[in-house]
Amino acid sequence: MKIKKFKTKTMQEALSQIRATLGDDAVILSQQKIQGDNGPMLEVTAAVETEQKNETVAPIALRPHIPKTTHSLAAILNQHGIDEEISTKVTRAISALEETGFDSTDTLDMVLGKIVPFAAPAEAFDKSKTHVFLGPNGSGKTTTLCKIAVQKKFDKHSIGLITLDFGKIGAFEQINIFAKAIGEKAYMVSSKEDWDKVPESVKNADYLFIDTPGLSPYKKEQVSSLSNTLKEMGLKDLQLHLVAPGSLHDKELLMLPSAYASLSPDTLIFTKLDETMHYGGLINLAVSSGLKVCYITDGPNIPDDLVELDAASLAQKISTSPRYPWEDAA
Repeated sequence: MKIKKFKTKTMQEALSQIRATLGDDAVILSQQKIQGDNGPMLEVTAAVETEQKNETVAPIALRPHIPKTTHSLAAILNQHGIDEEISTKVTRAISALEETGFDSTDTLDMVLGKIVPFAAPAEAFDKSKTHVFLGPNGSGKTTTLCKIAVQKKFDKHSIGLITLDFGKIGAFEQINIFAKAIGEKAYMVSSKEDWDKVPESVKNADYLFIDTPGLSPYKKEQVSSLSNTLKEMGLKDLQLHLVAPGSLHDKELLMLPSAYASLSPDTLIFTKLDETMHYGGLINLAVSSGLKVCYITDGPNIPDDLVELDAASLAQKISTSPRYPWEDAA
């Protein structure tokens, strides 16, 4: 790891020097105010991982043999990785509905509508509230924020764009490029002083969107730091959206609400659905957390690849066995 200190007047100057010296993959380790020869200065310590030479090992192609000889709903739900208790509730409810005369093609989405909490976009994204996107590193927070922001822009709403992610050098650049593309300006906030400098027109926009650093579920200090930052900014009427990658291992997904409990997330947005065909984790997390599900994303394109999730579309996804990369699409 290469570590270097930078002394500048402002954080923006520091970021420019860090990017030029260490590149976009650099991360900020610390920052502190110091007294320089010509007045107050900002000392920022940044680092970047250096490449390490490893001995190459011949790759082994592994293809798990997963039998698909049965096509019962219970078996398909199991293939998706849906929790056994949830699966049992679903299949029993469906059987009961079919016995009362309901069409079998409609019963799955009826049952899912009862056990999975959903929220329409108008409910999940209230106007005149501050919308904070949080989640683990690489979950797609920034891209998802941009997708939703451009929708609101198309609907003639005013929007404000803020990032609190000043630890990753390339993070501000990503949201700033998007902001310029739609005729807006993004602001990076690393302190209460930065927030006080943000124009009131941005703070009072119809929709204020705030991007945050990636939070490791295993590092409580990161969650506490974000919580303290939001409190120091004095933000009110927050709606916090937990962005969870659908491709994440089921057990890792399930721990996210507990890891971020102190932030009190309101809704779930599942991302990276183009990288998985196993949807059990979505249902398990939504049911166990009680958080309302609004959107899913199934690709990186802005403003496309953003889909409202409801019971009918979720039923369609889990009613057939998962397809694997080496299999031909139906």
